[in-house]
Amino acid sequence: MHSSHRAFPAIRAIPVIPALLALSLTACIFDTEPTAPYRPPTTFDFSRLDSLPNPFSRWLPAVGDKSMVGIKFAFRTVQYEKEVDSNIAAFAVEAGGKPALAGAYFDLSSRPQNITRFLKAVDAHGAIPFVTLDPKDWDEPDIGYQRSFIRLLIEGKFDASLLAQAKVLAAFGKPVAFRFGHEMNGNWYPYGGVFIGGDKDADGDGRADGPANFVKAWRRVHGIFAAAGADKLLWIFCPNWESFPNREWNRPFAYYPGSEYVDFISMDTYESPDKRARSLASLVDSAFEEMGHFFQTRASAPEFALRPFGLSEFGTWRKDAGAKGDWYAAGLRALAGDDRIRFHVLYNAQNGSKDFSITGLGEKLREAYASSRFQFSFLEALARARGLLVAWTPGSRSELTLREQSE
Repeated sequence: MHSSHRAFPAIRAIPVIPALLALSLTACIFDTEPTAPYRPPTTFDFSRLDSLPNPFSRWLPAVGDKSMVGIKFAFRTVQYEKEVDSNIAAFAVEAGGKPALAGAYFDLSSRPQNITRFLKAVDAHGAIPFVTLDPKDWDEPDIGYQRSFIRLLIEGKFDASLLAQAKVLAAFGKPVAFRFGHEMNGNWYPYGGVFIGGDKDADGDGRADGPANFVKAWRRVHGIFAAAGADKLLWIFCPNWESFPNREWNRPFAYYPGSEYVDFISMDTYESPDKRARSLASLVDSAFEEMGHFFQTRASAPEFALRPFGLSEFGTWRKDAGAKGDWYAAGLRALAGDDRIRFHVLYNAQNGSKDFSITGLGEKLREAYASSRFQFSFLEALARARGLLVAWTPGSRSELTLREQSE
């Protein structure tokens, strides 16, 4: 039995060891591939996505119609600035430019000052912070207790923690990509639908409790952050591209909280080469199939209005470096020709025994990113537009300066 104070958790530091353990929880790792029931191909007209304005353009007109490039990583230590620097440096080496988006993971125990350090470190590189806030606690060893967090959040027991984090984002005062409870249709996080009500229908409303409870939690978090003045958040809805368990009640968009609460629709798409080799393009096609089946039956419902689409995470852990590089290069070339996608974020981390890092891929990412459709760091883009270059030494953000070209 848990002591009563646990229902009103304090904001605690993230120790190094639990943070290391949390690496295995930041990307979807699963044991079996679901067998999807047959459905006829969607008839949804995705050309509608082309006419939707990019939400980032509210504050960043330079975004235009390009696809913003991003990197996502898990903290290995509590040295947030160094973690940001090293991951952005790794991306710059492989891709030939700094990312427009840089993201990491936080939870309900994350200290506001650590979130502030992350935001400032990313901003110093001319990138937009991408915050993933998951309703879990890296310090809490009792998974059974963590599976009660969605219920406790709905009841208001985490309001103080959420408000403290919201105030940090409000004080930052700049655009932030914000993703709550990603991959909720999987069975690897304690807030997954299968653990927070599953297919039960306790209130008899005809909707499975798992998705319904997640939607209630999302809307409560949205309200707390809005009331705190965090009005430059771009709210990103992000299920996994396939569901575990693969049942009708657990389909990705069963968790959609409604267009009033969402700025971007996204999905996480990973290849599991030990189960089935799949190109990024085929994974994206599967994601759009899910979107299409959902929205084609709700085309006239304003609460389910379409939103711009992006890939919040993608990657593969192929062991052969050459094959891995080829997978990314082919995937990026496919993204360059897909106007439906407004941003894409590479996952850069070691997840248990699976290496999703993007280092050591040679020139393959750089060559694939030669397309002008991809938007890199806004500071870098601004500098180049003004006839300046970004001079930066890895490991030292203080040396980030603009200098005139010598040519």
